[in-house]
Amino acid sequence: MATVPARQETEDEDCSLLPLVHDIIKCSMDKDSQEVHQELNKLKTKIQEAREQISAMPGIELSPAEQQQQLQTLREQVRTKNQLLQKYKGLMEAWGGAVLSSWTCPKPTVSNSCPGGAAVLAGLPPVLEGAMAMEPQR
Repeated sequence: MATVPARQETEDEDCSLLPLVHDIIKCSMDKDSQEVHQELNKLKTKIQEAREQISAMPGIELSPAEQQQQLQTLREQVRTKNQLLQKYKGLMEAWGGAVLSSWTCPKPTVSNSCPGGAAVLAGLPPVLEGAMAMEPQR
């Protein structure tokens, strides 16, 4: 992510039209039409590059209302994720952090030894084994 701002600054510098306009005015005052045409061509090239960059921007094809809706959706996702992170951090603090980092979950294995050929997960904590053995309510 650190490369994006550097790229942004470079693009901002590359899109600066003021120095080109200054050079055009300076050349036109010197009455050197060849230089004026060269500077005008540089300006046209910069404008075309700016148009291409704008066309390549993500979301440019969306209407302003659609962009606002997408922005609102993304902000809501960020808010939800931040809430989940805070909740997770709270759980980590409540459980002491070290408990979670040292806890390992056994790998469940499938066993077909039950009557009727039903698969049972072995190696689960007793609470989960009891929950897995329950018949679904109909």
